[in-house]
Amino acid sequence: MKYLYNLKPTVYTLAAQLAFCFCLRIGELRALKWEDYDEENSTIFIWHEIVEQSRDGKNRVAVDVSHTKTNTAEGRRLLFVSDEAKKVLRRLRELNGDKEYILNSSGKMPITTNHFNEHLRQYCAECGVRYLSSHKIRFYGATELYDAGVDPEQIRRVMGHTTLAMTEHYNRTNGKIIVDKEIWNKIFGSKKPDGD
Repeated sequence: MKYLYNLKPTVYTLAAQLAFCFCLRIGELRALKWEDYDEENSTIFIWHEIVEQSRDGKNRVAVDVSHTKTNTAEGRRLLFVSDEAKKVLRRLRELNGDKEYILNSSGKMPITTNHFNEHLRQYCAECGVRYLSSHKIRFYGATELYDAGVDPEQIRRVMGHTTLAMTEHYNRTNGKIIVDKEIWNKIFGSKKPDGD
């Protein structure tokens, strides 16, 4: 992130920063519109995504569909917008004006997944970080929520998953302590023999 802050603000540097502010699928991130963002209440409504669909069996085009990947009520969610996300959104508005999509680079539709990942790969190479796709940013966000002790059911809702099992798949704590120390000691702490 420090590296991204030092680059000239472009739709791609800002898109990468914004990706780290939410736990969104790339299609949901691309579909964000200014009308979805309530700056006054610090919320953003996630209800649709952009997918690539085949138009003629050969060419794929970006289509904004009125649902998220799950196509269920769980996919529709209202998320809190952090102070950092607000800063990024302000920079994007300065850069793009009031175009319909927040991550509009040119034309009518927003950035593509492939271009986003190409830029992400470049940023990683330039700052010496191993490249992982945009979807791994979603894993990072979920893991950070787990590490912070957020209730798994709340994480499920933030992620827009239909099952807790799917959300737990995103937990990459890698052996980090995730149980409160006092609870651990209460359960597994030393027990005095009762004289038997």
